[in-house]
Amino acid sequence: GKTDEALGLLTGTGTEYQASFAIARGDVLLAEGREADALDAYRAAAATLGGEQPLPPGLSEKLEYLEAREPGAAEAG
Repeated sequence: GKTDEALGLLTGTGTEYQASFAIARGDVLLAEGREADALDAYRAAAATLGGEQPLPPGLSEKLEYLEAREPGAAEAG
């Protein structure tokens, strides 16, 4: 469907926009209710940036939100 088409467009091979593509993939997945997959995409975006620069606006909030909703997060916190 349209989700798969959007995700296909966001599978870039270049490194210049890799973090941006990962964030957009996370946004599409989150909109589909696929929280675990969205979290993986957001984590990939953060890892791509490697701590060399601040996270883009909203990314840290999305990570915090989804990490708090992970199974076992309440027990770990």
